[in-house]
Amino acid sequence: MKKIKTHYDNLGVARNAQPEVIKAAYKALAQKYHPDRNPNNPDAERIMKIINAAYNVLIDPVSRAEHDRWIKEQEAKLNANANQTNANQAHQTQNNSSNRTWNNYTNTQNNTQNNTQNHQNNNQQNKKSSSWSVHGRMKRSTYALLGIPTIIVYWTMRIGATGIAEGMDTYVFSELLFLMLLELLPLYFLFFLSIKRAHDCNLKGWWVLIPFYIFILFFKNPTKGVNRFGYDPREEYVDDGREFEKEYSFWWIVGFNLLLNLIQISSAVAQQPKPDIDTSSQTTESTYSTENNNQPEPPTPPVATTAVYTPTETPTETHTETRNEPSLNVAKSEYDRAVNNINYVWDSLHPSVRDFLRDEQKAINKKREQDCKAYGNNQSSNKNTAKAYRYLCEVPQLNERAEYLTTQLNTVITPPISPQPLPETGATNKPNLHGDSPLQIKTSAGSHYWVKIVKSYNEKAEIVSYFIRGGETLDVNLPSGEYIIKYAYGDTWYGREHLFGENTRYSKADEVLDFYYNQGYTIELIQQINGNLHTTAIDESQF
Repeated sequence: MKKIKTHYDNLGVARNAQPEVIKAAYKALAQKYHPDRNPNNPDAERIMKIINAAYNVLIDPVSRAEHDRWIKEQEAKLNANANQTNANQAHQTQNNSSNRTWNNYTNTQNNTQNNTQNHQNNNQQNKKSSSWSVHGRMKRSTYALLGIPTIIVYWTMRIGATGIAEGMDTYVFSELLFLMLLELLPLYFLFFLSIKRAHDCNLKGWWVLIPFYIFILFFKNPTKGVNRFGYDPREEYVDDGREFEKEYSFWWIVGFNLLLNLIQISSAVAQQPKPDIDTSSQTTESTYSTENNNQPEPPTPPVATTAVYTPTETPTETHTETRNEPSLNVAKSEYDRAVNNINYVWDSLHPSVRDFLRDEQKAINKKREQDCKAYGNNQSSNKNTAKAYRYLCEVPQLNERAEYLTTQLNTVITPPISPQPLPETGATNKPNLHGDSPLQIKTSAGSHYWVKIVKSYNEKAEIVSYFIRGGETLDVNLPSGEYIIKYAYGDTWYGREHLFGENTRYSKADEVLDFYYNQGYTIELIQQINGNLHTTAIDESQF
C-alpha cells in the first residue's frame, strides 16, 4: 500500500512522538541542514522550509490533530483501492518505495541529494582544477573554441618570425631563441588541446603527430561515458574515486621538439661568418707604426669602395636566349668554403691586427651583404634563386678579402704613443741611490738626454739613469766603481719606455770611468775639437 507523505516523515519521528522528541528531531535537522552551514548547497534553503513547516504543524496540538485526520482520510482512500490487480499492486509498491524515499527526505533522500550535490560541487571544482592538466579529456566544442584561434595565432607567429629571421644580416643565438619561443608557444598549446581531445576519443596523445590529425579531431566522435583517460566532460556528476591512466606524451613531444629547434638554431649560428671576421676595407692611420719582424713593409691596405661585385656573366644587354638559373646548393657550398677560408686567415692574424681591422671589417661586411642581397632580389623573384645569386655575389669578394688578409699575417700594429711632460733635470729611476763619488754632466741647448750608467764588466747591469734637459747640468754622487756611460737623446720625450720615440739616437762613451771616494768626473756632452772623451753611436739593442 502506498505510503502517504507526512510531516512525521519529514522530521523522522513516529506519529505518536511526544513534543520533546519532535523538538529534539527538529533541532538536529536544523543544525544539519541550515543554509548557513551549507553555503554551497542550493537546496539547503528549500529543505529547511520543509523542516520548519513540519515542526510548526506537529508542535501545535490543533494543527497536529488536523494533520492526523488528513492522514486517516488519505489512508482510507488508499484502502478502498486495495483490490487492484497484482500488476497494479506491484507498480503501486514501486511508487510507495519512491514516495517513501521522497517522504523521508530529511532522513534518506534529503541526505542523499545533499551528499550528491556536495559531490557535484566538489567534482566540478576538481574538474575545473584539472582543466589545465595534460591528463584527462576535452570535449569537441571546447577544442574547437580554443583550437581554431590557436591555429590562426600560430601561423601568424610563424610567418612573422620567418620574415624577421630572413631579414637578419647576422644570426644571434638569443634573438633566434626568442623568435623560436614566440612561434612555438601557440604550437605547444595546440598540442596540449589536441592531446586532451585525443583522450576524449580514447586515443593516446602520440596520434597528434600524424599529419593533419589535429584537424581530424574536430570531426572524430568521442567516447561516451568513462574511458581509460577520465570521465566524460559532458557529464556533470562523476565519481572521483576512480583511477585513470596517466599520459605524458605532451611533455615528450615538447621536449623533443625544443631539442630539435635548439640544434637548428645552433647550426644556423655556427655556419654563418664569425662576427669578428667581417670582411671590410682598412684605412691605415698615419699615427700607427708596424713591426714586421725585419720583413719588408706590407703594402698599404686598399681603401674601401662601395662597388658591388657581380658575376662576370651578368648580361649588360637584353638577350633573347634563356639563361640557366644558379643552383642554391652549389652556390651555398661555394659560399661556405669562402667563409671558412677567410675565417681561417682571420684567426691566423696577430691580435693587434684583428683589433685594428674589426670595426671597419664589420662595416664593409654589412655593406657587402646588403648590396649582394639587393642584387639577388633584382635577379629573381624566387626566394631560393635570389639567395643563390646573393651567395655567388659574395664569394669573389670574400676570396679577394682573404687574399689581402694573407699578406698581413706577419704584421703587428702598435698603437701610437703620446708625448709626455718633460721631466726635471736629475729625474731618475733610482731616487734612493746614494754615493760619495761626484759626477757632473753638462749639456748644450737643444736635445734632451737620458743618461744610463752601467757596470764596466757587465753592461746589462744598470746602476742608475738620469734625465737632463738640454742646456742644463746634472750634479749627482755615485757609489764607488768602474762604470761606462751611455746616453739617449732627442727632442720630444715619450716616457722611459719609449724615450724620444722613433727619433731617439743612442751613444756610448769609449772610456771606462773609475769612481772612488771623493774622486769623480765632469763630462760635457758637447761636441768639441780636441775633446778627451770619445763616443760611439750605438743602436737601441745595445743601449
